[in-house]
Parts: sequence; structure tokens; C-alpha cells
Amino acid sequence: EQGYVQRQIEQAAYEYGQSVETGARAIVGVNKFREEHEPEPETFLVPEDTEQKQIEAIRMVKRSRSEQKVQESLGAVERAAQTDDNLMPAILEAVRAYATTGEICQRLEHVFGEYEPILD
Repeated sequence: EQGYVQRQIEQAAYEYGQSVETGARAIVGVNKFREEHEPEPETFLVPEDTEQKQIEAIRMVKRSRSEQKVQESLGAVERAAQTDDNLMPAILEAVRAYATTGEICQRLEHVFGEYEPILD
């Protein structure tokens, strides 16, 4: 039956959450033996120029890499994904050619598709 396993996981997660929330399941620091006044955790703030620096770094890598090697290695990733072969050697070769994570994932998505949860 389609979605059976996913529904079972969701039901188990719901029941677990309910047992913690009601106190039927005790978890130290979550619903038992908590400090009265816990300090708020410090929030890490990313400097505003970080995104722009990363974009420029990726552009520099793309300008300096061999586009032919990148395309060949990405093709090897896609071909390996169409078989039962181990994908890691092809992925590592693509990384060595300076293919980006997005480029590699795009080739894998082309073969496997994008995950879509089954919703009843």
C-alpha cells in the first residue's frame, strides 16, 4: 500500500510527541528537571556581506575550472546513477573537477526525481 510506511512513521512520531508533552515519557531537561530560568541561547548573526563573498567565490571557481572536465564528470555521475554502480567514485571525480554541489544534485535529480512526500 502506498504511503503505509510513511504513515506509520508519522503516527509513531505523533504518539512520541504526545507522550513527552503529557509527561507520560520523562526526558530530563525537556519535561523533567528543567531549570526555572534558562538563559536564552546566543543567536549567531551572519555578517551581511557573507552571502556576496560566497557568490563571488563560486564565480571565481567556475571561471578557473575546466568546463570540459566538469561536464564529463557530471555526465559520469548521471550515467552511474542510471545503473546499480556505486555513485561515490563518480561524485568524487566531479568534486575534483570543481563541480558544485548544486550541479551534482541536479544530475542526480534528473535520474531519480525530486522527493515528494505522499500525503493522504
